[in-house]
Amino acid sequence: GGGGGAGGGSSAGGGGSAAELSSMRTHSASSRAAKAPDIARASEAERGASGGEGAASGGGPESFWLPWHIDPNTISTLTGDSYFDFDTSETIRLAEYPETGLGLVALNALGDVVHLSRHIDEDSLVVMMAAGAQVHTGGLLRGCMHAVQREAAPRGASRIMYYQAWYGPGDHKFAPPPGSGYSTAATTEASAGGGLGRRVRSVVDPIVNAVHGRTQRTVLLSFRRQFQRLSAGNEADGSQARFEALAAALPLAEPPAGQPPAPLTVDVMTDLSCPLAYLGLKRLSAAIASLGLDATAVRLRFHPVFVNPLMDPDGEEMGAYMLRRRNLSLAEYNDAAYPLNVAAAALNFSYAKGRRVIHPRRAHLAVAAAAERDRAPLYAALARAYFEEGEDISDVAVLLRVAAALGFERDELRLRRAMDGAEGELSRASRRLDPLVDAVPHFLVRESASGSGLELHGPLEIAEFADALRTVRDAAGTPPPADGFGLQQPPGMLLPGFGGEPTRVPTADRRGGASIVGLSLRGWEGPGAWPYVAGDFSREDEADDAIKYASPSFASHVDAAASASLTQAYSAYFGSVAAGSPLAILDTAASWTSHYPPLPAGTRVAVHGLNAQELAANGAATEVAVGDLNKDPTLPYTDGEFDVVTNAASIAYLTRPRELFAEVHRVLKPGGLALVSSTASAITAY
Repeated sequence: GGGGGAGGGSSAGGGGSAAELSSMRTHSASSRAAKAPDIARASEAERGASGGEGAASGGGPESFWLPWHIDPNTISTLTGDSYFDFDTSETIRLAEYPETGLGLVALNALGDVVHLSRHIDEDSLVVMMAAGAQVHTGGLLRGCMHAVQREAAPRGASRIMYYQAWYGPGDHKFAPPPGSGYSTAATTEASAGGGLGRRVRSVVDPIVNAVHGRTQRTVLLSFRRQFQRLSAGNEADGSQARFEALAAALPLAEPPAGQPPAPLTVDVMTDLSCPLAYLGLKRLSAAIASLGLDATAVRLRFHPVFVNPLMDPDGEEMGAYMLRRRNLSLAEYNDAAYPLNVAAAALNFSYAKGRRVIHPRRAHLAVAAAAERDRAPLYAALARAYFEEGEDISDVAVLLRVAAALGFERDELRLRRAMDGAEGELSRASRRLDPLVDAVPHFLVRESASGSGLELHGPLEIAEFADALRTVRDAAGTPPPADGFGLQQPPGMLLPGFGGEPTRVPTADRRGGASIVGLSLRGWEGPGAWPYVAGDFSREDEADDAIKYASPSFASHVDAAASASLTQAYSAYFGSVAAGSPLAILDTAASWTSHYPPLPAGTRVAVHGLNAQELAANGAATEVAVGDLNKDPTLPYTDGEFDVVTNAASIAYLTRPRELFAEVHRVLKPGGLALVSSTASAITAY
């Protein structure tokens, strides 16, 4: 995403190479140049054909939706891509079929990477042999090694591909013809020799061997599980995990009182004694100004990461420090040709030559002690006082003078007390970020509403900062998860909460099948007529449920991890209910546990289930109702009583779900939530 521009290129405000500015790292998700994959030339160490992302020689990780692989079924059919408006679901007709289209690329027998959409049109159907075809024909047909590049949809549109995986009868085994002498290695060796052959086999052989001798049904189930959690894009190169860790350490919060919410939030991990961190701040500020943005559009937050935590609290003379650490004389360090000074001159400022090297802890304490709305301007003023004016910002008198000039604090005793009170917050923040940040400056640029964004490393060029800011800004309001823009995502998904309020659910799997289908069906009202008959809900055991549930059972129907995930989801959804009146929740088909998080005092929790003893043991319950929803789905409550109705791991037991959900709708308040969870187990007997 972001309009390109390889890391390290010079731009306005540049000066000084990345190599010369020792801590500068200019690579970032927003500035990696996109290159076509070249499996034939890629080194063995690269991950392109070995199941991770394709990697171009000389470039960073490629943005692949699906990495290089063959399908584990028998035959696959695909069409080119099409686009539709996410809000109206209307198909968007493109004036011209895109050259790269879906981004589907295949490897031919010569080792060439072929963009299939350059050879087809929108009426074409692509038929690909898969692992099953290779096994069934004894290697006469070969599995087609292919990948799908991540191509951004047109603005305001979503992209869709049509794909069918043909397996065959569920109980049929993937097996070669008798007497064929088939072996996986011999087949792939014949496809390509040398280094390419080894790379092809590293992908093809494990997949073919994984289906060989297994039934179509078991392979399908395994494939579905794998496909839903396939590492792709930012997940494959580890940047997504790092982004999630930083996002969790730096949660987005409501702006300070009286300050309107800014569309963008930029977290700056920094050290007030590091000149590169100051250079990064100056370039970031210039980028913000170049886009016509201000504090109402971009919220800056500063977080301490100490480069030299063992520095003497009283600091050190610059000349002695540079000689000891860099083997540079003070004259060499202050020379106008020194890369750091070249970079500063390009931004029309200069570093103060007489400043001491300081321990920045007191300065960071002063920032942490300030009111939140005052922290960004105070940080900027302290950084300017130190780097450009040569002030010793480890001196409390200097800290007080800078704060007073901004109108924040004029009493030294109050300032010292506030700094003492901020010690705990500063220590916790530093400990939380230290394992996650290996150099300063470090940046997290996020869209404030959704939390998606980019992690940036080092004092990037102005153009690169502007590129990142523009990319995150332009992604605002696009269909989640906005990964067509190349953005990294916070944990979970932004989903409708009470009254449709966007709610971050941290345990939601945005790549799971249910999530993807749910987004695709947004606004769909269902079929015109009820499509089922009574027999569709019949069971193998039609005995009275009252018999089975006559005795209490305190078994756990979901494991600890699933229960914890459900509890976190409930916490997010319950938190979306507007404050005012006490929260009211109904748990249907309930038992001895409802998996609820700790609830506010005064919360009403009604539990409705089959066994009175189980319900009595439910620690969350404030009231109990016993009833068999399969005999009578009528709920014993008046209209509009509850904010939320839940049903955990029980929906598959119900034989009259339509009537029950009509009742759930009736007892919910306007805007209320029905939260239904199910297990992966097949329930057929009762």
